[in-house]
Amino acid sequence: MTRPLALAALLAGSSFGGSASAQDIRVLVDAPKQPWEGAGVTFELYLNNHVSRSAQDQDEAVRLVAEGLNTGYVMAYPDGDETEASNPTYFDRRADYVKAVRAYRPGVQFSLATNKFPTALRKDTTINGNPYKILDTSDPQIYARLADWYFGLFQAFDKRGAPVDILNVVNEPDLDACPPNQPLQCRPYHYGYGRDPLKGTAEIFARAVPLFKAKFADPAQNPTGMEVPVIMGPSTFAPGGTGNAFTGGALAYIKYYKEQRPEAWAQIDWVATHQYQNGVRGDLFQAIQGEIGDKPLVQSETHASKDFGPGTLPDPVATSLSLSQLFGAAVNFGTRSWWYFNTIYPNDYTPAGLMQVPNQTNAPSPDASPVPYKQYYAYRQLTSAQPLGADVLDYTAS
Repeated sequence: MTRPLALAALLAGSSFGGSASAQDIRVLVDAPKQPWEGAGVTFELYLNNHVSRSAQDQDEAVRLVAEGLNTGYVMAYPDGDETEASNPTYFDRRADYVKAVRAYRPGVQFSLATNKFPTALRKDTTINGNPYKILDTSDPQIYARLADWYFGLFQAFDKRGAPVDILNVVNEPDLDACPPNQPLQCRPYHYGYGRDPLKGTAEIFARAVPLFKAKFADPAQNPTGMEVPVIMGPSTFAPGGTGNAFTGGALAYIKYYKEQRPEAWAQIDWVATHQYQNGVRGDLFQAIQGEIGDKPLVQSETHASKDFGPGTLPDPVATSLSLSQLFGAAVNFGTRSWWYFNTIYPNDYTPAGLMQVPNQTNAPSPDASPVPYKQYYAYRQLTSAQPLGADVLDYTAS
């Protein structure tokens, strides 16, 4: 019998509202669901902390991720203003991390989340009195220039021996936030069509992605024979919500693409969402499954919250239970892979990381081994409950 991947999450209360009463759980061995394709991690944040450690401690941090978590995916968020010409070290470090993970797990896939557009592809605007830079869709060549940027990133990592497998095209377009001190991060306007990220993201999938894919078939542009990657999206803040572009989550975007821009929907190979809002609602994941047909579903970025139950539990325990609850809601209802944000933090405790790697100023020397947070062990248990490729099984519970 294949062990059900999310059983530990069930026991943590993911489907029973946190009830501590005894449950009758029956695993249906003849009712396989989606395959389990492994854990995912993002590693962009605090990468400088990682590379400031000794080689031995860097290796230990990578081993904890690659071996301990049954990892199938790693993801970086390249900054559009970092270029091969101006900062090759920027790409070296990220490629080295991917190669180090692949040394432990050769099949690990590498994803790029390309939401931080180069400043050269943006235009100035003012929103509520604050200056922002948004995608310049008034430029008739903007989608060709986006395609060039994507391809250049792939070339940069390919030349370093860390080929990219997945292009995660946009990131949290449903996040209704315009921080006044972050001129590059006004999400509702980010994609260049006023307050209409549905249209803005659809245009990128429908127009930039085909131009990007076409480059792989041109030997003059692709002399090393890089393969066309998986295209993933829309990587929304939430799986679903009230139905508008900012709280409707993945469901709103999927329905819009299918009904209004089928050429955009046709470009998406894997459907992705996050779980920062409404993340514990398995019914929303069921609804997504009902919309996407045979396209795989991935939870491509989230972290646990320390808020769980009545608030009487220690933060690390509450975070571990929150992680289990989120994991169970996603994986029990169709998600093939579940990705955590982020691998490392300098903090003594945070729900948003898997292990502590202190700042140089907080450590006596660069030789400071990574210290897993409590939620690391919960994530390890959940993601290592069965082999990669094994089916998640259905269950009944009373």
